Amino acid sequence: MSKETKEMMKRLVSTIEYEEFYETNRGKFIDISLSEYLLEVMAEKDLTAAQIAKSTGTGDYLYK
Repeated sequence: MSKETKEMMKRLVSTIEYEEFYETNRGKFIDISLSEYLLEVMAEKDLTAAQIAKSTGTGDYLYK
């Protein structure tokens, strides 16, 4: 977890109103789906789905 993410987590936990937290930090959120984010990370790290599945130790099955 990045330093910025850790700081945002601290703020979220200490905030009573989620809406206030969201409005204050709106510009720091990533506006993409989880699958898009994972594909970006895979491309950055030059990894394939097969490599990730193998590294998990769960066998050859990976839900797509």
